[in-house]
Amino acid sequence: TLENKFQIEKQEIIDKYAEEEKKKQEEKDKALADAHQKLVDIGIGRIKDEEQKAIAERTNKFNQDDTALDKLLSDKLISQEEYIKAVKNLNKGLDNDLEKIATEKQLKELEAKKAIDESRLKLLQEGTQAYYDQQRQIEMDNYEMQKLSAKDNATELERIEKEHADTMIAIGKAETEGKKALLFEHLDAVANIGASLQKIAGKNKEVAKAGIRIEQAVTTAKII
Repeated sequence: TLENKFQIEKQEIIDKYAEEEKKKQEEKDKALADAHQKLVDIGIGRIKDEEQKAIAERTNKFNQDDTALDKLLSDKLISQEEYIKAVKNLNKGLDNDLEKIATEKQLKELEAKKAIDESRLKLLQEGTQAYYDQQRQIEMDNYEMQKLSAKDNATELERIEKEHADTMIAIGKAETEGKKALLFEHLDAVANIGASLQKIAGKNKEVAKAGIRIEQAVTTAKII
């Protein structure tokens, strides 16, 4: 009938108007979202601290993904069940990435500390207590870095523990041999003094005896 035709045309006009209004609103929302994102990007770009910048970038991506999921649900392109599962995965991914960022910062700090410790080692004389203490400190730096990287990997952690124990034992042995070598070097220098005294003693028997006693003391010290 004419009335039915009129109602159909009327509904088509209403639907078309509604669709156009929806499209206008979506364009407006997108323009606002784009403007907001530009401000966020500018803010992130001004962050100097690397860790804070990485956190801001990752959090921004999470917010974008979360907004996209909300739209998918609103447009009925995914079910409520799919939405809930996706949100859980999104949050889990964020937590994992933030933990990774924190771990990377700790590793960088340990690497910097290790570099300083290695520089100090070069300034210390081999064979001294401080030299081997510094070697132990560097090994501890490596040990902490490896544990941090391995995290919950039980097999890797076991390997790291064994390697660390072996290295500490090796340093201990090297310390013993190094100190012994340094002592012998010192004793040889003292023995040379004793020999020199004997050479310059001439007729001075006391000086000659002193030189002999020094050489004998050095020989005894080396045997002990």
